[in-house]
Amino acid sequence: MDGASLFERGAFPCAENMIVSHRHRFIFAAVPKTGTHAVRQALRERMGDEDVEQVGLFVNKRFPWTDLAAIQHGHLSLRQVRPYLGEEAFEAYFKFAFVRNPFDRFVSYCAFMLRGGDLFQRQPREAMRHFLLVDPPEGHIPVPAAGGAAGR
Repeated sequence: MDGASLFERGAFPCAENMIVSHRHRFIFAAVPKTGTHAVRQALRERMGDEDVEQVGLFVNKRFPWTDLAAIQHGHLSLRQVRPYLGEEAFEAYFKFAFVRNPFDRFVSYCAFMLRGGDLFQRQPREAMRHFLLVDPPEGHIPVPAAGGAAGR
């Protein structure tokens, strides 16, 4: 092992969006369907001009790095961001994310994907079966990977 945490090695799902605060020396990775909207809002109130954010759902903000900004769906791993920050900053910054009970997260994902209708309310088991077996939410919900690590 290289001493990096599982989080830094990308053993967890990609973040849907990310905030890098140079002012406060942190990286916040917003894991999808974990209730991070309020956290991002609170962090945005304290962001400085030198801080950057990548988000692609409801709000469209992009990192200043062309290769990362081109990722339209917003899913990034710390492994992808690391080279753009430089080793010294990446090692020094506090990195954090929030996780959620996997079943609750999956139910939330299903409800979100079927928003705008009442299918999920009427047939929750069928809807969950569909997203579990037919159209799995890869990149959003952890799935076993080679070596036992979750995520992609």
